[in-house]
This record gives sequence, structure tokens and C-alpha cells, in this order.
Amino acid sequence: GYARMTSAVSGERCLDWGSVGLGGVFGVEWIRKESLPFQLTQQLLNPWNDNKRVQISRDAQ
Repeated sequence: GYARMTSAVSGERCLDWGSVGLGGVFGVEWIRKESLPFQLTQQLLNPWNDNKRVQISRDAQ
């Protein structure tokens, strides 16, 4: 699926994630949630992760 950020990133930390290395908390609005095979996302790049494919994530999401 995909979502839109609905707030700025705050300095607050989310204890549920349990990782000091993650950034602050922000709100999201889910636009669409459903299963999507990875082979359908191979052309999508993430500019905030050195233009790596969206299948490759720093936080394993």
C-alpha cells in the first residue's frame, strides 16, 4: 500500500518500535492498503534512500 504524511516529524520517539536509530514520530493517512507483489514495484525508486528500489529499506519495512 501507500500513505501520505499528515504531520511534520516530531522530536518524540515511539517506544513501540524499540530502536534508538529510528527518527521521530509523524502521522500518516493510508491511501490504499492491500497486498502487492514485489515484482510490480521494481520500477519504483525511493529518493530518500539513495534512489534504491522501494523493496530495499533501511528499516526493513
